[in-house]
Amino acid sequence: MTLGTIPGRVAQRDGWTRCAALLGALGFTLATVPTAQADPAGLGRDWNWVVAPYLWAAGLSGREAVVGNLPPVDIDLSFGEIWDNLDFAGMVAMRGYSGRFGVSGDLQYIKVSAGQATAGPNFSDVSVDSTTTIATLAADYQLAQTGKAELWATGGLRYWKVQTDIALGSGVQPAVGASGSDSWVDPVIGLRGRTSIGARTFLTGWAYVGGFGVGSDEMYDVFGGLGYTFSDRVSAVMGYRWLSVDRVDGAFIYDTVQQGILTGVTFRF
Repeated sequence: MTLGTIPGRVAQRDGWTRCAALLGALGFTLATVPTAQADPAGLGRDWNWVVAPYLWAAGLSGREAVVGNLPPVDIDLSFGEIWDNLDFAGMVAMRGYSGRFGVSGDLQYIKVSAGQATAGPNFSDVSVDSTTTIATLAADYQLAQTGKAELWATGGLRYWKVQTDIALGSGVQPAVGASGSDSWVDPVIGLRGRTSIGARTFLTGWAYVGGFGVGSDEMYDVFGGLGYTFSDRVSAVMGYRWLSVDRVDGAFIYDTVQQGILTGVTFRF
């Protein structure tokens, strides 16, 4: 999801400070939700499933070095700029649960292409194709539940793959191309919760941390949103998601922040 040739601001952050603040917020959330009163084992219940296709109107900023021997570049792309060059995007979250136990997943696939004429005579034009895949699979455990609120702990793995292809059209110099890609897996832990604020409205969100130097050095994923229930099987959510990842592997650098409005529809069966 990166054009890689557009300069801009570099996302600045102190990883340890953010991690401490996030864990403090998670602890406060846990302390203020009462414990479930019934079915502590969560055994013998039928499984329920949730599928939620969504659109994340995210911009992208940070620093990247993803192709061959090209130097790192600073990027700052709005969602509008990404949308103008979007080839395909697919995003869906899924969850299954029985009593206190559950599994969850999230898949994002985004392909962007862009091209323009070059300024000098050496090459006639440049085109960039970029593909980003993020897939998460986790196990869930319900820590607390009341008639209005529920809180789940989550632990799992998040797979990342970033691939960029650059092609320079022939001019004075013959045509040339370069490609770069990297993939890795991050361990992920965190909390997800929901609380009703009206007969049909509710607040929902999550806060995850990951990486820990296994795949990326650090990863943070935070979302908060407002939802509306249309029926027992269909609801909708709109909110704001912030996702940060810092990955360095030799010459490969992917230190980025994605953030923007997320909207989705949830189907239960």
